[in-house]
Amino acid sequence: MTFLFEFVAIFCTGVFAGASLYITVVEHPARMQCGTALAVAEFVPSYRRATVMQVSLAVFAFLAAILDRNSDMARQLLIRWGRLHAVRTALSLVAFAVFVSGTIVSLRGDAPTGDSIVGAKEAVLRQDLFQMRSTISQYNLDTQKAPKSLDDLVQAGYLKQIPNDPTTGKPDWTVEWKEGAQHERGVADVHSSSRKISSNGAAYNTW
Repeated sequence: MTFLFEFVAIFCTGVFAGASLYITVVEHPARMQCGTALAVAEFVPSYRRATVMQVSLAVFAFLAAILDRNSDMARQLLIRWGRLHAVRTALSLVAFAVFVSGTIVSLRGDAPTGDSIVGAKEAVLRQDLFQMRSTISQYNLDTQKAPKSLDDLVQAGYLKQIPNDPTTGKPDWTVEWKEGAQHERGVADVHSSSRKISSNGAAYNTW
């Protein structure tokens, strides 16, 4: 009987983690590439259905694991779930910020002003940088090495395409490199290539 409960706890936690990873790596990036209007339309029913599924899995995993609350396995599963959920939370907050900024722009009037256009571009830039940095980190975790270029993220299926920098209109991102094993150079970070000053007073290439 103990083995059965352990299996249920591991199975539910694994499905939960897999669903969270799928949302982070596949669904949400694809959603954002469809444009804000379609992203919002898809986000509402998707989030509602995901909530029912993930809450159910969390409840079953908790009830199954309650037999041995002090086990090392339970602690490791909770730590892993916490890390994955933190990524999910961060992406949700970024999406929320993008949606709110879009709403604010629309409430200012039908004709966009210069400030509203800049604000919208900066919101997209933050989202693009966050998405690419997240996929770079995920690529590192999955392959145990850094991508040799941003194109590696596309070839491996982590990104559908390299997005255009909204401040330049081109996919001309500046890559920050690091030395890996056997002196192989890999992508460590990515920045905008624009030297223009943002609304917060810092150059976009410092973001």
